[in-house]
Amino acid sequence: MIKKIGIVTWYGTGNYGSNLQAIGLQTILKERGYDVYFVKKFGVKSYMIRHPMLFYARLVNKINVNKRKAFFTPVPYNISEERKIRLDEFKKENFKEISFMNSGTWKQAIKNRMIFACGSDILWNPARGYPSINFLDFAYYAGLPRFAYGSSVGALELPKEYYRAYRSYLGSMVGIGVREQAVADMFEPILKREPTKVMDPSMLLSSKDWNQYADKAKISVDIDKQGFILCYFVMNDPRYWEYVKKVREATGLQVIVLPMHHLDEEQPYDIVTDGTLPEFIWLIKHAEFICTDSFHACVLSTIYEKEFYLLRRKRKSEDAKYDDFLGRYHLLDRSILDESKFKRADIDFTYARQKIAEDQEESLRFLEETLEKCK
Repeated sequence: MIKKIGIVTWYGTGNYGSNLQAIGLQTILKERGYDVYFVKKFGVKSYMIRHPMLFYARLVNKINVNKRKAFFTPVPYNISEERKIRLDEFKKENFKEISFMNSGTWKQAIKNRMIFACGSDILWNPARGYPSINFLDFAYYAGLPRFAYGSSVGALELPKEYYRAYRSYLGSMVGIGVREQAVADMFEPILKREPTKVMDPSMLLSSKDWNQYADKAKISVDIDKQGFILCYFVMNDPRYWEYVKKVREATGLQVIVLPMHHLDEEQPYDIVTDGTLPEFIWLIKHAEFICTDSFHACVLSTIYEKEFYLLRRKRKSEDAKYDDFLGRYHLLDRSILDESKFKRADIDFTYARQKIAEDQEESLRFLEETLEKCK
């Protein structure tokens, strides 16, 4: 029987990075013969009654949802109808979903010893609330095999009132793979166990693998033969556009924007309002260079060995992920510390190419050993 794995992550959303992570981990697991599902919901009432902490965590998180603004205050942004349609199509084409909403489906998962995994950018941020589904709490009480791969925190400290839950849900996992060393350092004294640093799941795939998605792209703007600058910013920050203006004046190149905010769409450049993951990959692959504040735009730029410039977010709690990635691959000069001017700098990927190959080998070894233990 093919073993099923249920993954808890941010999949199928409008965030390109979350889709890169989901596709990356799914691809590696499928290549090893696993049937992969993405967990959409867990709401088996009879099971939650028997395990009140499941109900408690969800209730507390629902009541305290506004506290998340301490980490991130969403800026309203309505994506185009065409993009909504294309995102739904991409999700249906690439992800198999599973929900556990009745005792029958959940009992079957328990009987089959279904494996569960979690991992994603800032999946474990304390602002998301009391540790619950993102820590696979529902599978913990059933005694099912669980592991984490590539999880991150995006915070400078962890609340002490969560320590007991961390020890229960993470301490009993078969394997704990985290993306940044800073995250491993945060959890080690709490768990009395050292998590393993692994690379982001999107980096387990090569440019050849990602080309399969780029080839499906449908670009809705005309591309200048002279080349173009790609701009993709997760945060809504006017500083970025002042920098882009300097870049445009210095190079004279076409500027193409993948918008995440209305401010992005207001810029006097070519705007791709219907982009999904294939367009994101295609644009990075073909860009002259990239201006971004996105971790995964940096990752994909490195995979394709593209010239890129990282603008730092005001939210310093996320600096660790950039410092970890750029420092590890000798790319710290890609980080823009002075936004008052633009100066192109040569980039050499020789070291990064070699180090990525080594990290892939180690990360895959962790994953294969963990999967073997899950059996």
